[in-house]
Amino acid sequence: MTIEALRQKYEKVINLYEEGHNIKQISRITGHCRKVIKNVLENCELYQREPCPEFRTIEERTFKCKNCGKTYVNKRQRGEGEEFCSRQCSDDYRRKERDRKVLERIKPKKRICSICGNEYIKVLSSLFCSDECRKEHYRRLEQRRVDSKSIIMTSTCKECGKEFSYKSYKRIIEKAYCSDKCMHKALRRNSRHKRRRLIKQSIKETISMDYLIKKYHGRCQICDCKVHRSNGKDWSPNIATIDHIVPVSKGGTHTYDNVQLLCAICNSRKCDNMDGVQLSLFMDAI
Repeated sequence: MTIEALRQKYEKVINLYEEGHNIKQISRITGHCRKVIKNVLENCELYQREPCPEFRTIEERTFKCKNCGKTYVNKRQRGEGEEFCSRQCSDDYRRKERDRKVLERIKPKKRICSICGNEYIKVLSSLFCSDECRKEHYRRLEQRRVDSKSIIMTSTCKECGKEFSYKSYKRIIEKAYCSDKCMHKALRRNSRHKRRRLIKQSIKETISMDYLIKKYHGRCQICDCKVHRSNGKDWSPNIATIDHIVPVSKGGTHTYDNVQLLCAICNSRKCDNMDGVQLSLFMDAI
């Protein structure tokens, strides 16, 4: 098709382009495809494609980063990525420039940090040399506030009888023991007394270890290992122990119907749990 025929067929497209409309607007008005409009304008010598970018050698695409000084090959188009090797270097360089402009505008003052004692340059309203010192400052303030409201009290330990002093914050709390060691020692002794009292109050029988070993053929009822009697000197995980199926602390009795033979390890792991109670009672009944 000749140029005159194209001009007659697409006269409206050419007129709109000459009036200043772009290809996208012409496509919306006339309904023609953008590619068709572009080809018509090129054939009528009214539209020219942008020239392809010139080929650049590796030497022409090699630059030096303004921030880190690293030499790199730029893979982006001409005019982009020719100053910094990465986005991180670009952000770091802009941050340094911003700080430099701030220091030029404000006269820097040298101060000594009240927390660590290091010398630093004060910028704007900075009171400490780092965030760690600032957090330590507020932690000390909180501790000072707590100490100002604390009351120093003295008491006597119920376990060792030693007098000790301690701080009580806001409300007065009287401590009974001077340390965790004394507290745990007293709690263990109290639990043993409570156990003995419960055994005395409940139904009890005289339990024979020899009878239990003979009844259960000298085997643990949980792990089925071979157990032996203690010699009173050396400790072993396979020492025979008497276990209450229903713990005494939960209403169990000290009778043959409620005891079984366990090794020392299984007895300590079972503690006062009720695991397997119904099954053990059912097997004893059979």
